[in-house]
Amino acid sequence: MTEFYAHSSKDGYPAQTYQQHIKGVVDNVRCFAREAAIFSVNDGNLLIDTSEIGATYHDLGKLDQENQSVLSGKETANILPVNHADAGTAFLMSESIEQMLPAVAVYAHHKGLPDFVSESIRGESMFRNNKTKELVDASLTKYAQIHEELIGKVLFPNASFPKGDFSVFLRILLSCLVDADHTNTASHFGQYPTQTPNIDLNPSKRLNQLDNYVAKLGTQDTERSKLRKKLYEDCRNAVISENISSCDSPVGSGKTTAVMAHLLAQAARRGLRRIFVILPFTNIIQQSVKVYRKALVLPGENPEDVVAELHHRADFENKDLRHLTALWRAPIIVTTAVTFFETIASNVPSTLRRLHELPGSAIFVDEAHAALPASLLPVAWRWINSYADDWSCYWVLASGSLNRFWEIDEISSSPRNVPSIVSEPIREALSGFEIERVEYKSTLTPKNIDELIDCLQKYPGPRLLIVNTVQSAAIIANYLRNMLGRDCVEHLSTALLPKDRDKTLERVKERLQSP
Repeated sequence: MTEFYAHSSKDGYPAQTYQQHIKGVVDNVRCFAREAAIFSVNDGNLLIDTSEIGATYHDLGKLDQENQSVLSGKETANILPVNHADAGTAFLMSESIEQMLPAVAVYAHHKGLPDFVSESIRGESMFRNNKTKELVDASLTKYAQIHEELIGKVLFPNASFPKGDFSVFLRILLSCLVDADHTNTASHFGQYPTQTPNIDLNPSKRLNQLDNYVAKLGTQDTERSKLRKKLYEDCRNAVISENISSCDSPVGSGKTTAVMAHLLAQAARRGLRRIFVILPFTNIIQQSVKVYRKALVLPGENPEDVVAELHHRADFENKDLRHLTALWRAPIIVTTAVTFFETIASNVPSTLRRLHELPGSAIFVDEAHAALPASLLPVAWRWINSYADDWSCYWVLASGSLNRFWEIDEISSSPRNVPSIVSEPIREALSGFEIERVEYKSTLTPKNIDELIDCLQKYPGPRLLIVNTVQSAAIIANYLRNMLGRDCVEHLSTALLPKDRDKTLERVKERLQSP
């Protein structure tokens, strides 16, 4: 029997046969789709069926004779001579209109999701590659016969269209297929971690761990300490039945641990599998990750396996850990709003690959009203609702001064109850305390630098001077150093490298601890 290949040999690894690859991808996609489908309210079975059909036929075009000449090593080429996604798309579309979903996933598994409006006006060429259409149509029966001999006969389920948001479903479907495809290929060529940590969220155990951690903090008998403790208890014990809630609590009130306690309690009650913490700045992410790794890791666990830190400045013990973090495999993921919302909005396979890990998650979005430009909030709110109602996600939208953007008619077409996880008396008390804790001083009279320094010297305690350019900050900091000495001033701006800003922040923290 003639051998057919899916990938050529490389880097000392043998060629991967078509049969090995298809069966491996189908096994992977079953696993990914079933895990996500558990959390689907209406479309779980549809996701399983369509992703398996897509996986079965995604590489059908590789059976073309010209492609096999390259894949077997008889000929060399940078790319396959015949677009290999076109055959699977054509075959599924020829079966029935019900197979349109897996057909689109096959079409998009390298190219990315298309513009449906542009495709709809292409008539019979919709979702097809015009350069190879004629050749593929003439050879389609032959491809299907070879495929059946290698893989076996496939029974097509009675598919339908999703009851939930179509664009969200299609992205999750493509995510399952792309991750299954890439994982199998990478595994064959030794580019996927041989041992992947499979760590459960275990929310109840981690909540107990967090309770113990917080109990050891705040031993001071101050009003602020009491309020922070009350906020923690409020959030931890909040009874919320809605899928979207809010947390309006000022900076410095202990949201890092309080909201995490709430998320763990909700995850335990709702049977969720993962927690996402979406923060606005990398330095805040780094601080939060340090706290979470101290407070949430159970005995015997590697902190980096449990709490994944995903942003451009994150350091990793090894490349395997970076790879698995990027795929959202950890039970707790801390990342930026840009990374998170780009993923759920993307049409690019490499970015969408991790999206199927999102269903069944608790998601904390800090500075929620500023996480995206205002023009993007309407579509983001639609996605947040879809993941909440269709894919069992639980959201906490938080801020130090929360703008309830979902109550704006232009953003939300229908009203939705978004309860607060913090009681109003505690929120007001914390806000009042914060106003007393920090004094804001301003003067409208223009000053030269000496007058500005004299003005600064009038006030007691730690002072933060904010100016409007990096150059002004550097000049004033240098002037203060020369006038008062190095130990009287710190300079923090983007004139410094990130590593030097980190050192400066650490120095500020140390100095604030000193009387």
